[in-house]
Amino acid sequence: MGAYRKYAGQCGVLIQFCLAHLIREVKYLCEFPDPSVQRYGQALLAGLKELFDALHRRAELSSKAFALALATGEAKVWDAALDPILQPRRYPHGKVHRLIDNLAHRFYLHGRVTFISSPTRKSSPPTTPPNKPCVSW
Repeated sequence: MGAYRKYAGQCGVLIQFCLAHLIREVKYLCEFPDPSVQRYGQALLAGLKELFDALHRRAELSSKAFALALATGEAKVWDAALDPILQPRRYPHGKVHRLIDNLAHRFYLHGRVTFISSPTRKSSPPTTPPNKPCVSW
């Protein structure tokens, strides 16, 4: 069993994706021809930008301010991600595009944004850089 699988098993992770993969998917939604899909992608992207802004300002912020900034960014991501499930009437004729529905339900059923720190071992380098953001599905 590899180190990643062992780590995932110990933390209850079903599948782990780095945020770069999520961002790529969200950018695809932002460029999709359907305006409702674009709006959904743009709302998610705004939340992700706020999350990364907090990460980039970590050195400048107190621990309380950093925790608040992370929580605010995470809340915006969750609000945007779950909007189609919680507010389906905001979408044309109450029908949510399948791309939106797929991502929203992945968040609803399996999503959890975490900031992981890899266990450090003297014998080998960690498998994930410290504090690398990821989404666990």
